[in-house]
Amino acid sequence: MIMKKLIIPVLIGMATLVACNKTTQSNSETTSSDAEQTTSTTLEVGTKEGCLYTDVTAVQTDGTPVALSDLVGKTDYLLVDFWASWCGPCRRLLPVLKQIYLEQPEGKLAIVGISVDDEKADWLKALDEEQLPWLQLRDELQVGAADVYGVQYIPNTFLINKEGVIVAVNADETQLKEILSE
Repeated sequence: MIMKKLIIPVLIGMATLVACNKTTQSNSETTSSDAEQTTSTTLEVGTKEGCLYTDVTAVQTDGTPVALSDLVGKTDYLLVDFWASWCGPCRRLLPVLKQIYLEQPEGKLAIVGISVDDEKADWLKALDEEQLPWLQLRDELQVGAADVYGVQYIPNTFLINKEGVIVAVNADETQLKEILSE
């Protein structure tokens, strides 16, 4: 499934995977009591560091869809972890993420796992074995979250801040801890 899914981003446009798409949002700043100056802030949407996150949807174990937009901004940081039950490096990363997660004060870090498993039963078995304390979703859509984020290998992580900006892609344990300590 992961190989099949990796071809689809080519069809939906490689530009979103390589660079951010620019959108402009205007805001006003008062420079004096009488005058108001309008400024324009460029917000970039995409899947790399410095971009606003791209909203995607995946499903919970009961089939209920959940969008990233439902999660971003609820804590200081949201870590999106793409993984699969059959992936050894993914399974070795999970205890590291669990330790980091449990060390954080409430409201600092949320994690959402997005599985790219072909078989739901394999995913559910891994969830039972791992006992992860954060939301778990499965990439079941034709053009899924992994496609949109250009995931070519797993594990693959994206750390998103409260404002929705991707601040780290595939950060290691040391980098994650450093960002979270700020």
